[in-house]
Amino acid sequence: MRFLSLLLIFIAGFTGSAAAQDFLHFDGKTGPGKGKRIVLLAGDEEYRSEEALPMLAKILSQRHGFDCDVLFSADADGTMGGEWGAIGIDDEGHPSQRN
Repeated sequence: MRFLSLLLIFIAGFTGSAAAQDFLHFDGKTGPGKGKRIVLLAGDEEYRSEEALPMLAKILSQRHGFDCDVLFSADADGTMGGEWGAIGIDDEGHPSQRN
């Protein structure tokens, strides 16, 4: 649970400045996942995760009660890309901006 909390704090730092199209949020309804959060990362070109993960998030939120966020990778110009262009990890393991 502590790891999940740290992951959400890490991701929240990046989504605070993100445009509305960079992520989706689905509030959970009733179910066994009520009060728990799932973060799904969409960013590949081969399996079309930018289409599949929002559908999965909606199912998990409505039928199982999880709060779900879907984050999308995007190039510097805002187009959906196959790489996590703006987010990187530096040599010390801290988040950094890549050019």
